[in-house]
Amino acid sequence: MGLALHQTEARQPVDDVGDVGRFARASWLRTDEAAQAAVAARSPLNRLGVPDDVAGIVAFLVSADAGWVTGQTIDATGGALL
Repeated sequence: MGLALHQTEARQPVDDVGDVGRFARASWLRTDEAAQAAVAARSPLNRLGVPDDVAGIVAFLVSADAGWVTGQTIDATGGALL
């Protein structure tokens, strides 16, 4: 994340939502239904993630409630990479 680099240079703790960008940048996944099905099959939820699946995590991490959460990578893959 760009924020991670910025915050690290400022010596601030950084939290990260892991592996979100990998599939978000995968343009081939947006148009290939067979690829979508193959990736969805890797998830215990049997579907691709959508932005709302991650939005709540990000909202929490930038809130005051997450003030004591530091330097963590939050797996937001729906369990596909566990």
